[in-house]
Amino acid sequence: MSKLSCHISGNGEPVMFVHGWGLNSAIWKEQVKNLKNDFTVITVDLPGHGLSKPLSKKLTIELCAEMLSAFIRENGFKALRLVGWSLGSQVILRSALELGSEHIHSLVFASGTPCYLSPTGKEEWATHPAKGKYFERQLQNDFKTALGIFLMTFFEAEPELTPKRRNEIKSLFFDKNFPPDKKSALELLTSLYDDDLREEAKELKVHCLICHGEHDMIVPSKVTEIWGSLLKSPKTVLMKNCGHAPFLTQPENFRNILKRFFAE
Repeated sequence: MSKLSCHISGNGEPVMFVHGWGLNSAIWKEQVKNLKNDFTVITVDLPGHGLSKPLSKKLTIELCAEMLSAFIRENGFKALRLVGWSLGSQVILRSALELGSEHIHSLVFASGTPCYLSPTGKEEWATHPAKGKYFERQLQNDFKTALGIFLMTFFEAEPELTPKRRNEIKSLFFDKNFPPDKKSALELLTSLYDDDLREEAKELKVHCLICHGEHDMIVPSKVTEIWGSLLKSPKTVLMKNCGHAPFLTQPENFRNILKRFFAE
């Protein structure tokens, strides 16, 4: 099985960042720069994304979590703080269940959900299945264009972002490794559509932070209530005037939230 490409920098307690669907570890560039003086910061690319090679077998969130767990064990990380964004939240959830408190200190679910598609089509905290299938068809027809348009919807509810900042974020999104491998991305999207990890979330025994933008257009902020009903006394922060990528649109605020949580 292919290895996960990674980047490690800094000193101190280890913090690992796992990116979301369709992107790669480049999105964490600013967080790495500003956290590496206090922590050992690790970023990874999921298979078929960034510098990690695609797999010959079908890619799923479960397989990503298995590979992440193997990477953590092989590198001997202990008391690891895992930060997962969007789909990355499901990856770290599964990995934490496999590794347990021996390796995992705490989890941060940034703009994440244990269940992306609405099970009945009526849940306000999830995406309607018809919308998900329509997006999938768009990707099949013109993968790169559909993905690019989707990424820019992350900021539809944040008109206060300056043109300069939007361009800085675009440079992180559309880097030299964009787009990801089409097969890998579509398989991972199918896995996101199929997975419902609400029961698994109840089994977590580590400290958890739920960090979500109040104007998230991809994963509705109502999902924080679902997380709260599943996890054991999680800390929840709803970031004001913020969309799906709080670590990019409010980087300093997001970083301070992480530091306070880790200090607790």
